[in-house]
Amino acid sequence: MNYLENNSIKNDVIDELQEKLKEYEDTTSYGSNLAYTLFESYNIDGTITYSRYSAEIWIKNNWDSLGEILNELKFQFGSDYFKDIVMNIWDNPEKFMVIVYLEVANYLFSQCSFVDKNWNEEIILTSDNIELISKQLEKIKGVMI
Repeated sequence: MNYLENNSIKNDVIDELQEKLKEYEDTTSYGSNLAYTLFESYNIDGTITYSRYSAEIWIKNNWDSLGEILNELKFQFGSDYFKDIVMNIWDNPEKFMVIVYLEVANYLFSQCSFVDKNWNEEIILTSDNIELISKQLEKIKGVMI
């Protein structure tokens, strides 16, 4: 099975990215930083839900989908980083959720041909580029990646 192939979190992140793209029209970002640009406020605030309880419920509801994402984070960043994330799941569930969203968003953008082609280039989020990226994200929903 391919990474995130049947992962319910993937579609949640795609929906959030599509909404954020609209909010960031006329913004410039490198393809490799696009997820961080769109989720900048979440990263700064350390939360997506702005509710500890909601983040805990999200973790519980997505528990079965988190394994492969955590394995990827461990592979990419090493055991020490991974241990910090896992040990802090319940200490700071909102931060944990942000980390998961950023990991998934980065991966999804690497699967969009337009973003991937411009990974090391600046992308201006024009309405045409937003529409193209949104369509490419939409194709990823429910599709093997």
